Formats: sequence, C-alpha cells, structure tokens
Amino acid sequence: MSDDIGKILSELKQKTVLVIGNGFDLACNFKTSYSNFIFFIEKMLEIDNVEMFLNDSDIKSYGELDVDEVLSFREFLLDLKSRKNYFLTYFLNYHCKTLSWADFEEELEKIVCAFDLLCSLLSNHRYKDYYGSEFILETNNISVLYKAFVYNPDNSFIKFAEVPGNPEDTSVYLVEQEHIENTESKITNFVKQIPDELYRDLYDFSGLFSSYLELLQANNLDDEIKKKFPSSVDIIINYNYTDIVNKFRSNFISKYIEVIYLNGHVDLKTRKNNIIFGIDQKSSFDFPKFYQFCKKQMRISKSTDYKLIYNLPEIKNLYVFGHSLTLSDADSIRKIFDRVVNDGKINIYYFDGYKETVEMECNKGTIASNFNQIFADEFDEINAKTTFIKSSEFFQ
Repeated sequence: MSDDIGKILSELKQKTVLVIGNGFDLACNFKTSYSNFIFFIEKMLEIDNVEMFLNDSDIKSYGELDVDEVLSFREFLLDLKSRKNYFLTYFLNYHCKTLSWADFEEELEKIVCAFDLLCSLLSNHRYKDYYGSEFILETNNISVLYKAFVYNPDNSFIKFAEVPGNPEDTSVYLVEQEHIENTESKITNFVKQIPDELYRDLYDFSGLFSSYLELLQANNLDDEIKKKFPSSVDIIINYNYTDIVNKFRSNFISKYIEVIYLNGHVDLKTRKNNIIFGIDQKSSFDFPKFYQFCKKQMRISKSTDYKLIYNLPEIKNLYVFGHSLTLSDADSIRKIFDRVVNDGKINIYYFDGYKETVEMECNKGTIASNFNQIFADEFDEINAKTTFIKSSEFFQ
C-alpha cells in the first residue's frame, strides 16, 4: 500500500473500523482454516485421480474448483512431498490436524526454538563429550527434532534412543565419531545450513497454502451473506491472508474504504503473495539466523501493511469479528484498541454455535480470556467501552 494511503488514514477523524480474523472467512463459507487446509492435502494424497478427488463429497464442500488450478496445486504438493519438505511432513504426520491458526503458530515456535537450541549446542562444540552416550536436551520439544532427522538420513551423526511414544522422555545421542566419516565437517555444515534450509521449507509451505487460497477465492460469495454485511465501515483491518472481504465492496457506503492487510495477502490479480507464516518474537535465540522466522522481520522483508496501524485515525466505533484476540497478535491489537476514543464503542463478536469449526476458535470464553490477558494493565478502561455480542447478530 502506498504512502498516500497512510496519509489518508492519518487525516481521517473518528471513524468506524472493522477488525476481521479467520472466523470471518469461515462465516462466509470459505474453508480457510488450518484444519481445512490439512484435510484438503490429505484427501489429495489419498485420491490419485483428480476427477475422483473433485467428486468426493467432502471436497465438494470446498466449492467449485478449477480443474487446471487443482492439477497445478497437486503438482506443487507432490514436489514438496518428494523433497521431504520438513513442515509438510511434520504437520501431516504428527497429530497436528485439528489446530487453529494460533495453535499452528505455537507449533512453529516449538520447531524454531528446538533447532536453535540444537544449533547453539553444536556450534559451541559442547557435543564432544557425548560421543557414544546419551545427549539430553533440556526441552520438551525433543520430538520436533526427531521428526526432522528421521526423514533425513544425511544427518547421520545424530541418533534417537527410540521412536518417541512419549516425547518428553526421549533422548538424543551422537554416534561414536569413528563410525562416521568427516563427523566434524558434517556437524559444521548442519549448523551452517539448517536455519536457511528450514526457512526455505517454510517459504515453500506458505506458498502451498497461498495456492490453496487461490483455489478457494475464485469462488463466488453467497448472495444472502453479501446482502447482510454492514455498510458503514471506513477501514477494515484484515488479519487474514485472503482478499475475500473485497467481495463485499459494493456494499460499502464510503468509496474511500481501505483494507489493511497486516499479515500480507494472496492477490488473485497479480498472482503474488506476501503472506506471513512466522512466530511471535517471545523468545530470544542463541543462534541469530533463527530471527528470520519472526513476524517482525517477515513484515519488513515482505512489505506488508503492518506499519499503517501506526497511522490509524481516532476510532469512534470498533468492531471485531472472527478474531479470537490471540496473544500472538497482542501488540497490534493493543495499538488498534488504543485508538478508540474515550466515548467510543468496542463490539466484539463471538461465535455462538452456528458453525462448529469457527466456534472452537472464537467462542466467548477464549476471547474473554485473551482479552483479560492483553489488557491486564488497563482492563477497567477498555472493558468499559466493550460489549460482547453473538456473531449471529453481525450478518443481519
């Protein structure tokens, strides 16, 4: 988005702002959840014939899908699978099929922190005393490392005591040096290469998800839902990767309405994406290369609209729909809520059971708990402006 847009935003006075999360897309009948994505991939790998795949009753619920686009997606998927993309392998095979996007980001953080710990240990040569003996890592995420090495026999200097049926009790050991040729150089190369290799795999995995969203976004919006969308909105802050909200643009009263994409988005017109698949920088890393996995760095390198939340006008009415106020978004949420004027109103919509998949992520209990944690230091002030409303009242 250009600097001119930032200037326009800063000049607006006390406007109505709508914040949307993944629950918005789901309420519009677009299957954009993490679990939808993983299920789609599993089905595609299960059913070889594309025609049979498209005629599957579960896949039909994803809408009208273009055959050529599906074939292209399948080719991309099989390529990543053949190259043993770490994140594809990890999330397909290890009990990660019912996660929300917030859970997905937490799982990413486990992966990055576990590899940071291992690289730090190896780069400091603290492994030398452990040849031929158990090598215990002080982490509950040991299974994360196991899932990487079991698919890459080249990393033969590291072995695992057993398949981690109980990951917390699993230990790692380095095999005896004389059993491996060039052990020192292998370890050095591993430490040097693994951060960038992991990052490339994450980039490719996010590209696969972008292709998936392109398939879905080609579908038309339900006319009944479109008619019920509130029209008096000035700014939309979109935490989603999709452009689905723009399908409502004919509803908007203001011709100047702007959509801010905090996490990047998939643009069907340009066929480009700058989506952010990263972690919140809650952890400090011993090995600096792992900072490239943090959202802050990605938002800069991928040129998202994130900086525009610093130019928001004063907000008279703030609506939050389909966002669970996940703690990983706490910084941006605070910045948005802080712009609400003293006599302003904050309406937070929670899902009340009419869509089961959305309800799990955006139920009132989850949102209220996150709300309490984010605004612990200013709870009374923010809470006085806030009303929790059933989501069924949004589309009326």
